Amino acid sequence: MNKKSSFLPHAPGTSWVLLLLVWVTYAFNAGAREVMNRLLPAIIEAFNLTPSMSGLLSSAGTVAAGLGALLITAWGERKGLAWNRRKSQVIVAAVYLLFTFFIGLPAVTSITMLFIFQIVRFMFAAPDESYAASAAAEWWPEEHQGFVINTHHTAYPWGSALVVLGASFILSSTGDWRIPFLVLPIIPIVFWVIYCLYANRNRFARNNEKMKQMGLTPHLTVEEVDAHHQAYLSGASKSDGGFMTTLRLLKNHNVLAGFLVYACLMIAYFGFGYWLTPFLTYQCGYDNSTAAAFSVVFTLTAGIGQIFWGAFSDKFGAKRTVQISCAWLAVTFCLLPFVQTGVPALVGVQLLMGFCMNAAFPVLYRIAGASVPRDKLSSAIACCTTAGVLGGLSPVILGVLIDLGGGFDAITGYWLCIVFMVAFLVLALIIITTPCHEVSGPKRGKDWALSSFESCGIEKAE
Repeated sequence: MNKKSSFLPHAPGTSWVLLLLVWVTYAFNAGAREVMNRLLPAIIEAFNLTPSMSGLLSSAGTVAAGLGALLITAWGERKGLAWNRRKSQVIVAAVYLLFTFFIGLPAVTSITMLFIFQIVRFMFAAPDESYAASAAAEWWPEEHQGFVINTHHTAYPWGSALVVLGASFILSSTGDWRIPFLVLPIIPIVFWVIYCLYANRNRFARNNEKMKQMGLTPHLTVEEVDAHHQAYLSGASKSDGGFMTTLRLLKNHNVLAGFLVYACLMIAYFGFGYWLTPFLTYQCGYDNSTAAAFSVVFTLTAGIGQIFWGAFSDKFGAKRTVQISCAWLAVTFCLLPFVQTGVPALVGVQLLMGFCMNAAFPVLYRIAGASVPRDKLSSAIACCTTAGVLGGLSPVILGVLIDLGGGFDAITGYWLCIVFMVAFLVLALIIITTPCHEVSGPKRGKDWALSSFESCGIEKAE
């Protein structure tokens, strides 16, 4: 089997090192976002929050992330591609890490201040996700784009799990929910310095030459990156803003499908993140730190699933991969009531769910990115992450459902939440099947959809 057609990737060492660096920095990005949900019972007690108010706090960050992806990503993409992304990446990382630190300050005693800091840090964390995924893809060969984007995204389940476990350890050791917010943002600074020094023009050029020697295709050439940067410096790449860029890209039916499916999956994903820790605390009787630790069990298989499904999407098709993921999650979410029966069920259901829990998101990035010009990769990814505005409404709705069901101590509201999340997973399966065309694998240009190939940016196979 030759290197281009093998299931697992073959790429230069520099590609792997770059992937590792953006993986680590993104892991702290993901952890900074997830730590609020995982420490939620302690924060509920500290601020005396109702279910509806706690849901609103969680949603505020997610909606802000969607708006940040919409408004900020296009700005960074105009500034540069590949190694030229460093400056915009560092700027947005500095903001979300700083405001994560602010949340832990003892001076934050007002729920209004907590909301403001939550909104700002999420608004800047989301563009960094688009930049990081694009940076990983641009240093990897075209043949393994699905693999690298999915593998990079394992930083969300695995990296965020490590950060959350660290946060739960700090919480159990100190009893103070603020300390994790003060400690965790400091650690990734050293990795950002290493990344900025490592990702340079000469190393990118040598990496591309190595790809060609290996019979692989660079995703971007040095000349394309330089031309893009010169256009920015001369003012030729001025844009009418993130909002108009997003509207233009959403006219592509594959990008639109990616946006809608991402929204549906986010409703389930962030709904689950909000639902699980209070359920374990108020229905299963776990203390705050134990509930936080048990709430990340699904991440053990989530990372493995992302690597597997990323390679699978390169070989057999990205659209097919998302279809499988949606169906898998719809079934496993129906098993959530069993987690109340004991630790074996809690672990087993999460491990089964986890294998597809995070897999579809980076594959949707692949579908959107492969349907637009290559210099719009970050903006195409941002079109998907902008759907967080819709997905972010999920915790608000779940909080209301729990309130209607009798509050945190009553079981009815939690069951209503499961029905709500499963309905959107089924809707996601319907959407990815109907307007979207395949972008990779043997069915590219040959599969069925209600849209034309041209409207999806895909050429029809002869």
